[in-house]
Amino acid sequence: MNHFIKEELENRAKDIDDGDKKKLKIDLLGRLIDKLENDEHSEIEQGFASLVQQLSRSPINRATQKSFRKSLRSIQKQAKTAFGYVEKGSVVGSSMALGVALGVSLGITVFGSGEPGSGIGIGVGVGIAIGVGLGSAKEKKLEKQGLLY
Repeated sequence: MNHFIKEELENRAKDIDDGDKKKLKIDLLGRLIDKLENDEHSEIEQGFASLVQQLSRSPINRATQKSFRKSLRSIQKQAKTAFGYVEKGSVVGSSMALGVALGVSLGITVFGSGEPGSGIGIGVGVGIAIGVGLGSAKEKKLEKQGLLY
């Protein structure tokens, strides 16, 4: 990965206030650039160059933020497809959502006492716990493999 992109990102990010940095996920972008440092992928490099160019536009408004985040998501998908890299926290979030769905159905069937909705609350809690546990285990495995950023 081109070191120029990282340097240019840092230079352009100096002029952006902290609120916009958070909205644009500049920290995430920096971590992804670092992760891809030794990997070559022309489409991802072009995407990074486009993102850095978008940062030079002034002022940063809603349209710029939306376009920037859309481009970042595209790069993230390409990095996941090409190299298997995954954003830290995304696996836990996905697993938690699946756990809630599983927990609700489990709550209704197992914990429900015949009254409609009686076991949903317990099921949601159980589902969240299961989802977080499975997601955390999966993220630890990915971290050991060096696939988290």
